[in-house]
Amino acid sequence: MSRWVFQTLNDILSIYLFGRILDVMVGASNNTKSLEELYPFLLVIGISNLANRLVNVFFNWQRSNLDYRRDIRLYSEYRKHLYRLGIQTLELPDVKNTNIRTEQELTKIWSSADNLIFIVQYLIEIVSSVFVVLAYVPIAVPLILVLAVLRFIPDRKLTKDFYAFDLQHTEYRRLYNSDSGVLDNTSTLLEVKSSSLFDFFFGRWLTGRKFMMEGYQSFRLNAAKWGVVLSVFEVILNAFVTWTLALALIAGKLSIGSITFAINMVSRLNDGLDQLLYALTSIYESSTRLTDVKKFFELEPAIISGDIQMPKLKNGPGIKFDNVDFAYPGSEKLITEKL
Repeated sequence: MSRWVFQTLNDILSIYLFGRILDVMVGASNNTKSLEELYPFLLVIGISNLANRLVNVFFNWQRSNLDYRRDIRLYSEYRKHLYRLGIQTLELPDVKNTNIRTEQELTKIWSSADNLIFIVQYLIEIVSSVFVVLAYVPIAVPLILVLAVLRFIPDRKLTKDFYAFDLQHTEYRRLYNSDSGVLDNTSTLLEVKSSSLFDFFFGRWLTGRKFMMEGYQSFRLNAAKWGVVLSVFEVILNAFVTWTLALALIAGKLSIGSITFAINMVSRLNDGLDQLLYALTSIYESSTRLTDVKKFFELEPAIISGDIQMPKLKNGPGIKFDNVDFAYPGSEKLITEKL
């Protein structure tokens, strides 16, 4: 948390000093200020930027070390659980679908956990920005807050729609992903070619891919319509803030540097709220999807492994085929017949 407080205050200081530098430059052009007044500001900005870089280097190294250790631990437990469940359990359709969703969520689980930490950073940024904006354009604060909440509503609905769609069509998605694996793998592609099954696997993959993408796009289109309306209000809000600050400049209440500082802080407030609400949406989505991860790790083997030690064979057991037909899943075309 100390890192986020330091970085937020450091960013605000840099923005403020930049505004003061602009005032000195404008004053120097009017012969009311000397460029020598820039030196203290430039020195402080230099020290501030150096300190910020050093802090980032330290925490990024610490973060990479943590990522390495926690990834090993997570995937070790996942693979051990796969082994414990066994092939008989993993081949069950419901288990297959849950495993697919678990695999996808494991790749994002740490970014979801990081969002919990980032929320603290965003809150610090928002609170500090609110105090500054209140000093310059008080009416802008409630307007910005209302606009942020209105942006959050369609984002959350989009997240819920995506998850419901994924959950409903997991089996379908698993099949076309399996077909993709068959077509991408050089060893299986050779078998597909020799069996004249390319059109079958390619057609099923293409149909599944189009179906899923069209479903996602329909949800995105609805969200985009709402986004266009909100963008209009955002443009009006920004124009109002700029006009208010311009009037203050003409009245001599604010300098160019102060206006630059105020505009930047309004932008930080907007960005901070967007990031906070995005993080909350991501956490909500992850908490929903993590139910699959929890469900998967709570699964027990469908068939308990035996504990009787069988005698070792000198030669492997024989395998006999007697009148066996074979066709790929979903296909009626026999690859072998009466083998």
